[in-house]
Amino acid sequence: MELSKELMAKAKWVADLMAADGVKAEQVTPELAIAYAEAIELKITAIQSTYLARNGAKEAMQSTVLAML
Repeated sequence: MELSKELMAKAKWVADLMAADGVKAEQVTPELAIAYAEAIELKITAIQSTYLARNGAKEAMQSTVLAML
C-alpha cells in the first residue's frame, strides 16, 4: 500500500517528534503513533484558534509555523 504525500509528511512529523522525545523504534506501537498524531492535531487546532480570530492572523500563523520548522 502506497501512502499519499500528505500522509507521508504527517508520518514523518510523528516520527520526528517521537525521535525528539527519545522514543526508540522498538518502542513504537500503532497506539503510540496515533497518540502522537492526535497530539499534533491538537497543537494545530490550538494554533489556528489563536491566530485565525485576530488581525494579521495570516502573517502570525506563517511566522509561527516557520519558527516551529
